[in-house]
Amino acid sequence: MKDEIKFKEFMAGIGIIFDKDISDNIASIYWNILEPFPDEDCEKAFNQIIATCKFFPKPVEFLEILRGRSEDDSTRAWILVDEAMRKHGNYSSLDFGEPKIHRIVEMLGGWDYLGTLTEEDWKSKRKEFESLYQAIKRPDGPDRVIGICEKANEPRGFESPKLISLAEKKQNLLI
Repeated sequence: MKDEIKFKEFMAGIGIIFDKDISDNIASIYWNILEPFPDEDCEKAFNQIIATCKFFPKPVEFLEILRGRSEDDSTRAWILVDEAMRKHGNYSSLDFGEPKIHRIVEMLGGWDYLGTLTEEDWKSKRKEFESLYQAIKRPDGPDRVIGICEKANEPRGFESPKLISLAEKKQNLLI
């Protein structure tokens, strides 16, 4: 969590709800636990804690919520990649609507390479993809994954097939 003002507001709120005095030491411990996670995930975690906990939450309860959300997100992202490969193959260039996915695909060898994997190798790539997805905190990356057609056509000056956008499909998976 990077928004210290929002953090203090949430800590004060759960202090009131759970009738707990939030000392500077307690706030510092929770700040250190939450610091690596995105603000929006922490806000959801606070809201879930408020809605579901009967007692003042331990730091591990925040971590369970936040790590669980990260694992869910990585699984959703993999499902999108898997479905795209099965439906479109590695000849088309794709925009997943999330640069982080594009970056991980590059790290795994590129879209064209991933399309050459056997089913067994593809399953092992899932674990690698999900681990990378959870480890990468900065969501920067290229604007698409490049398929075989674009890779072959671009240097020759030929027009590439239309980019396939999966951004809407990604949003539907997050619901």
